[in-house]
Amino acid sequence: MKRILVIVGFCALAALSLGSSTLGVSTSAKSVTAAKGQECPVTVKPNVIYALSTGQFLTVSVSSTFCGWTATNNDNWITIKEGFNGYGDGQVTIMTWQNNGGIPRVGTLTIGNQTISIIQAPDFSDILFPVWGWWEVNKLYARGIVSGCGGYRFCPDDLLSREQMAILVMRSLGVFEPPVPATQRFVDVPPTRAGYAFIEQLALRGISLGCGNGRFCPDAPVSRESIALILCRAMGIPNPPTPATQWFTDVPPSRTGYAQIDQLVHRFITTGCGSGLYCPDDFVTRRQMAIFLFRAFDLN
Repeated sequence: MKRILVIVGFCALAALSLGSSTLGVSTSAKSVTAAKGQECPVTVKPNVIYALSTGQFLTVSVSSTFCGWTATNNDNWITIKEGFNGYGDGQVTIMTWQNNGGIPRVGTLTIGNQTISIIQAPDFSDILFPVWGWWEVNKLYARGIVSGCGGYRFCPDDLLSREQMAILVMRSLGVFEPPVPATQRFVDVPPTRAGYAFIEQLALRGISLGCGNGRFCPDAPVSRESIALILCRAMGIPNPPTPATQWFTDVPPSRTGYAQIDQLVHRFITTGCGSGLYCPDDFVTRRQMAIFLFRAFDLN
């Protein structure tokens, strides 16, 4: 059984909606403070943890003002290794076990009067550790941003459609249940499409305005140049400055996404496709999209 040692130093608040393929997650980050008696508040960070499928070591920071507290694990796949109890500030170290169940699972850890949720993704049979993209897919699946393609598979090398892109980008921005549009914007995206409301949000925010002639082309693949434009707009960089020098030999200044691709490089979102190339006309795979989103929106 593989285990990875990881110290988690992030804080998020999740609203869970367990269905056949997704987990709805809120991206607002904060700590939770509750009183253990009126004079004894206890604060924990993070209060939601996204764990890798292989199992790992994780830490939770505890803050209190001259308070005694006790840590208790509430699920048998979570083991407390250090910090069973303490007084004042401290930390609790836990270990999660490998998830072989094929679906995400949610467990809890109690510290004082606080409950920490631990969401663990499963392993997909076609993208196992240490394959490239495994980490990013695991993290995004635990957050409910990506889902599998059936039969415990992720289909990492399948091409990403524009409809799927819209859903994943909006979820990465924290929009899991967008409002249903009052009217249909694109002639080829009727209300029966899975991404109907997500595509509307993408258009409303100016992230993607379709493929021309009142269409969105929801089943078309997404090029690597297009994804650079979309990610920059989603990150709030609709008009990045023109680079002083050309980074990739196959992305000259005449390319539409010249400045946006440069932004992706300088933000450590991509390093290209090798040999000084970006391959702007290649299509994005499901694995590549997971990596793009993980890095662009800091979804660790």
